[in-house]
Amino acid sequence: MQLFHSKKSHIKSSVSYFTYPYIKIYKFYQSNQYIYLEKKFSFLWHADISNCFSNIYTHSISWAITDSKSYSKNNKNDSFFADFDQLMQKMNNNETFGILVGGEFSRIFAEIIFQKMDKELIIQIEKNMG
Repeated sequence: MQLFHSKKSHIKSSVSYFTYPYIKIYKFYQSNQYIYLEKKFSFLWHADISNCFSNIYTHSISWAITDSKSYSKNNKNDSFFADFDQLMQKMNNNETFGILVGGEFSRIFAEIIFQKMDKELIIQIEKNMG
């Protein structure tokens, strides 16, 4: 069984470049894919990230990619991350707390940070189960 790939074409949301196999979450919970996953795994964890954009710290993009706050501090004026951080701040009234909501640019920015969070979560879970 292939997870998250349906024979039907994916639904493209009008507000997103990305396509999703389910337009509403309840349809996923009623699907065979969910039943398969429910049988395969003992736990389901989920997080509400509906307010994430307004709470993302602009400097965190470099921390997520370089795995180091010290790298960011030592290269704060001469790196792609510094330029990117300044751009994000300028678009948000020079604030470092929060990024603009909307558009694929914001989603990509958030996704990079979420991937780092996922990686750290997996490390912690493996450490605690091991």
